Parts: sequence; C-alpha cells; structure tokens
Amino acid sequence: ITTYGTAAYGIRARTNSSVVNSGTISTNNTSTAYGIFIDGNNSSATNSGIISAKAYGIYSSANFITISNSGAINTNSGSSAHGIFVSAGSTSASTSSNYSKINNSGTINANAHGIYTKDAFTKINNSGTITSGNTTSDYGIKNEGANSTITNSSIINSTTYAIYNSGAGTTINNSGTINGGIVIGDATLNISGG
Repeated sequence: ITTYGTAAYGIRARTNSSVVNSGTISTNNTSTAYGIFIDGNNSSATNSGIISAKAYGIYSSANFITISNSGAINTNSGSSAHGIFVSAGSTSASTSSNYSKINNSGTINANAHGIYTKDAFTKINNSGTITSGNTTSDYGIKNEGANSTITNSSIINSTTYAIYNSGAGTTINNSGTINGGIVIGDATLNISGG
C-alpha cells in the first residue's frame, strides 16, 4: 500500500476492527498520512511487515486498543514522526481493568519518539529494538498516562532519554539495555539489568 496525499492513511480502522499487515505500507505525506490510523474503540493493529511513514507509523485516537509490532516501523520526517502514538484525548475512558496495550518485539526507528502514549493505565512492553530521533526532545518511550506500566527486556536507544515518564503512579521495569537516560517522574523504577 502506497499513499501520497494529506490524510491518505495506509489503513484506517474503525470501532471493533482488527488490522493485520504482513506486507508493506508506505505513506509519503508529512502531515496526517499515518501508516495505520485507529479511530474506533476496541480495535487492534498487528504489524509483522514494514510500515514506512513520514509522519506517524501507527496512530490511535481511540480507547482500549491493542497494538503489536513484530516487524519494522520506520518514520522519517518531522517532530510528529512517532513510531507508535496512542491518545484518546478528552474521550479517554481507560480504567485499571480496561486499557490500551502496546507490544513491540520488532524494530521501531523513529524520527521523533519511538512510542508515545498519553492514556492512563496503558501497558507498554518492549522486547525488540526502539531507536528515537536525534534531537534533544526525541525519546525512546514517552509516557504521559497515569498508572501506566512500561516494561523493557530488550534495547532502547536515544541520544537523550530512552524512557521519559510524566505519568503519576507509573511502574517502569527494565531488564534490558537502556542507551540513554531515564526520567522517572512520579513512578516506581525496577532495574534488574541494562
């Protein structure tokens, strides 16, 4: 799938949708042409192929989302070129028993943040490799959601912060390799390696 225009998403998922990509998605506009765009609750996106986007690789503005990447996500242009972005904004309805999940066992090479989340209770698991952009404001994983959980058992690379947390009550577990700093914020940090 190759797109060129503004808002020309590779794939758009509405409510209760399941998107599976094992091929190649390429978006070539720097505005809102996301590789995969999820704007409906209770949906999922699974990538085992390649997503190459100038802006967001996978973008979710919905609740209760599951995103899994075992392939490659590459973003290459601008400050919004996050690998994976999750935020339901003012409609966020996350709870301790119903929340969004992000699992990366593949590679994310982002021009901005590798993974960026804003919703409370989000679970982020990295067993792959995440590399952020090269500016001082680009982070491997950036979390703003309260009571979230970030688990890294593999590699996160950043020229500044590999993990940047500002979500209150968050738990950060690291048994992998962190190439960069960690901003803990109001969180619990557990380190068993790296």
